[in-house]
Amino acid sequence: MSATNIGSTVPRRELGRRLLKLRNDAGLTRNAAAKKLEWSEPKVWRIETGQIALRTHDVDLMCRIYGADEETTAALMALAPETRTKDWWRVYAEAIPQGLDLLFGLELAASEFRWWESQLVPGILQTEGYANAVMEVGGLPADEVELRVRARLDRQELLLSRMDPPRFSFVLDEDVLNRPVAPDVMRGQLHRLEQVSSRLPNVTLRFVPRSFALHEGVMSGAFTILDFPPSRSGFGEPTTVYSDSWITPLYYTRPQEVSRYIEAFNGLVQRSLDEEASRDLIRQYLGRIS
Repeated sequence: MSATNIGSTVPRRELGRRLLKLRNDAGLTRNAAAKKLEWSEPKVWRIETGQIALRTHDVDLMCRIYGADEETTAALMALAPETRTKDWWRVYAEAIPQGLDLLFGLELAASEFRWWESQLVPGILQTEGYANAVMEVGGLPADEVELRVRARLDRQELLLSRMDPPRFSFVLDEDVLNRPVAPDVMRGQLHRLEQVSSRLPNVTLRFVPRSFALHEGVMSGAFTILDFPPSRSGFGEPTTVYSDSWITPLYYTRPQEVSRYIEAFNGLVQRSLDEEASRDLIRQYLGRIS
């Protein structure tokens, strides 16, 4: 997948990491670099953390001050225009909760997702009716609910229906199937889960039965592990854990933190039903809806 197809988030972050390494290799502090560049120190920090787009002549200037060779400079200058690509979610900016723009950018670059959810159907699998029901619980204005639902459906289309879809491993708690929602809404949602599980070869869907009262997922809360394809530059995205939060999304990339979530996910897989038994469970719940 080219950077152009994954929005600007990942190219910005890669370019920032590479410029940070060049600065460190040059023995310059951020403050010293800012003075040589005649920029503010916060601007250099925003560049190095992948928060802003860059123009090619800015990259050229930084590479010259950092002493980069011609080949490196040319490669980084070529990456600069990709940091300015428009991200799909910008049209929904007013309705997107703060901090989720990073997640959306990372999702487009990910090659594999490992997803644990104990309370709700994951957003990427929700039907429009279910998504509406979830959004309305927060007491949001009707127009904002509509925007958020549209953004959620667009996100599904990008991740599940593209030419080179990533792999998804979903593990859900059985209680997700038992949460009271309007019968017609839940019926449609259960059908969607069954179809996704049986028809999409890049998706596995498993349930942890209620008989496991205590397990890793009770302690961890909902989380998603995102893995990324290797980068030719060596500055690609590290495995990242996204942890949902009512207030602020959390992201973990330190190996010791990521390894704990991987161990938790592996434990949840071991406690879950296999795929066919999980589909049977969905059908059982479908049969109970009047």
